[in-house]
Amino acid sequence: RDWENLNLKGIISYEIKGKAKVNDIKTGNVEYLDADRLNGGKAVMSDFNKDVNENDILILWDGSNAGAIYSGYNGALGSTLKALKLKENYDSNFVYTYLKKNERKINEKYTTPNIPHVTKDFTEIFKIQFPSLPEHEKIGSFFMEFDYKIEREEDKLSSLERLKSALLQKVFV
Repeated sequence: RDWENLNLKGIISYEIKGKAKVNDIKTGNVEYLDADRLNGGKAVMSDFNKDVNENDILILWDGSNAGAIYSGYNGALGSTLKALKLKENYDSNFVYTYLKKNERKINEKYTTPNIPHVTKDFTEIFKIQFPSLPEHEKIGSFFMEFDYKIEREEDKLSSLERLKSALLQKVFV
């Protein structure tokens, strides 16, 4: 079967605009998700309601990195983020990989110039090319496995760098 071009809006069951604000955080057991956390910052636990899970695709909607794409998180969505919950027939790994590949294009073409913000009609006009469901599930799984392997190797590298630093401190006291 040929690949078909679909609007992003057509594969989304619904969108969630983040409402949680960092200034309103009270300690709880739901992770607060904001740009800092999604870019490697420390986890902050909040009393907000959980509104996204690891299958949702998160888009940084506001700020200098507007259009950045994330996935694999559970928690309460911060106010600068939007979550896309996909319809049942679409593999989130495939859609995430496709959007991640186009992250720069999203930032350059679908954000406002002065105060960076993803345009409201982004999901209506952005197109994704889809193969059949079994094929796009295989493609999504393939690339997610790569991401997992890269993450493991980065963890190993980080551990080795810490070990090297500790050994250098012992050698050059």
